[in-house]
Amino acid sequence: MTRRGQNDLDRMIARWEREPSPVSLPQTTVDQTGTRHDGDGTRVRALIPMETRYVESIDVEGEVIAWTPRAVLVRAVLAPGKAPQNVWVWASAVKRV
Repeated sequence: MTRRGQNDLDRMIARWEREPSPVSLPQTTVDQTGTRHDGDGTRVRALIPMETRYVESIDVEGEVIAWTPRAVLVRAVLAPGKAPQNVWVWASAVKRV
């Protein structure tokens, strides 16, 4: 690997380690949970898995974008100063606030 390639790889790894990202249910899994319904913006608390070097769940306030009988699409700000993200989670990980 060239020096530039190694530097690029090192920067990508450093960014990956610093910036956790949400782990959404795969769309194929959501498709198997039942008919999708649009949400009405109901305020909820949701446990959203976050991946860094490992997966951990964070407890956030957000809103329902859509749902199926077993899964919920939640829009929430997952890190201070960042834009809201949409994440599919299991319905049991969500409660109304």
